[in-house]
Amino acid sequence: MTALPWRHIGSWSCLKRGNCCKGLEAGLTTYEYARIRAIAPAAIELDRHGGVSLRKIRTRCVFLNEHGLCDLQPLGLKPSACKAWPFVVSREPKSDNREDVRFSYKDEEYYVYLNGQRLRH
Repeated sequence: MTALPWRHIGSWSCLKRGNCCKGLEAGLTTYEYARIRAIAPAAIELDRHGGVSLRKIRTRCVFLNEHGLCDLQPLGLKPSACKAWPFVVSREPKSDNREDVRFSYKDEEYYVYLNGQRLRH
């Protein structure tokens, strides 16, 4: 992954290409799992770490529609991992330049990067 400090990004907008739905392992919180399982139990699988995530057919999320959009979003069920993409949040910095990546929220410190590896696909 090419990790770019989030403070170096002037602006960002979704191009609706579905790149985030191809290859991203969308891990689910317990709450997201329960809500999505209630409407589509077959759409959930175990990921490589033993957690639960959205199922993929080949490398494509089952909820990615033909228009490159998420069918969960209008239902208010889009997982937080999907909402955050292409941003990657870490508890530990990945470089020495902490100020460009530091983000404080509720007295907690996080380090935020933009996943530059897949932005041009």
